[in-house]
Amino acid sequence: MRTRRRIITALILALTAPLAIGAGALAQSTDFDRIRAASDNAPPVPPPPAPPAPQALPPKPVEGVGAAEALNADINARNAEAAARDRAADEEYARKQREYEARKKADAAAYAKAMADYEARKAAVERQRQADLAAWQAQVAACKAGDKTACAPK
Repeated sequence: MRTRRRIITALILALTAPLAIGAGALAQSTDFDRIRAASDNAPPVPPPPAPPAPQALPPKPVEGVGAAEALNADINARNAEAAARDRAADEEYARKQREYEARKKADAAAYAKAMADYEARKAAVERQRQADLAAWQAQVAACKAGDKTACAPK
């Protein structure tokens, strides 16, 4: 554990030593220049060079009315394309909506017809049941009245 700490400490010192030396060298040269500038014998230290004056950027070429009109024409063309796509999408949606409504109407008509057929079959079955019931009741009444041919065989 101690060995690991020593190795890490030595590594950190080795990596940071050049930074400390460089900082000292910078400070030393700055101090030397200041002392030299204060000396009477020393030639005057020239001031640091002034940063170059910013150069004016060349003026942008004026695009003019023609360029603006070309840009507007391009934008108008793109807008017209987008509007055409929107119209086509709206027409497709309206067509699909009409197809859906027609299918829904046809399904409702088919359902109504199927229900009417079912009700008609149900009514026919009920009529037949009522006729069969009336015939049976008449046969039972005849059997009870004494007609042995109307009675069920034993």
